[in-house]
Amino acid sequence: TGYATKVPNYNPREIIENLKRLIRKDDPLPMLPWFKSFTGEILEVSPERSVVSGRAYHAGKDTMVITELPIRVWTQSYKESVLEPLMKGSENSDSYALVDYKDYTDESTINYLLKFRPDYLENKDDAFICNLLKLQTTILTNQMVLFDPSGTLHRYASALDILKEFYCIRLQKYIHRKEYMESFLYAEFLKLSI
Repeated sequence: TGYATKVPNYNPREIIENLKRLIRKDDPLPMLPWFKSFTGEILEVSPERSVVSGRAYHAGKDTMVITELPIRVWTQSYKESVLEPLMKGSENSDSYALVDYKDYTDESTINYLLKFRPDYLENKDDAFICNLLKLQTTILTNQMVLFDPSGTLHRYASALDILKEFYCIRLQKYIHRKEYMESFLYAEFLKLSI
């Protein structure tokens, strides 16, 4: 039998701070998935799901700029699956949304300049635009299946559950290491004192 696992990335600084909180016997703070250099927004909508949003803004009456895509959405596939169809319209209609777009994206930044049909954006709210440009994806946190300390597969309910288990195991390893170092140093002391 197989299993599926997906453990999102978390901010190393938040992990360290939560470990410090555990050392002080404080409760850890909740953590959201995190991705280095991502400038979009990540919102938890339930304990098992977070919504990841890219960024776009109006640069004129019929112009928008996209400055961030959702996580795991690649620029080439975004152009092919979202921008190109918005220029051509749907197969069963002559409607189209985009007149043109320019791709100023490079290795480190996202930058699409979108020119819409005249008055197309008029009376359109942010939710409509976000849906039209497919600027949201979902990260599930209910598939965190990992081996537990006894070597059996375990489904963790949250990243904090993983962190707490790691903390307990790591603390025991530090205690064993300290005991070993103390016994080694004591043996050296006995050798030198003879």
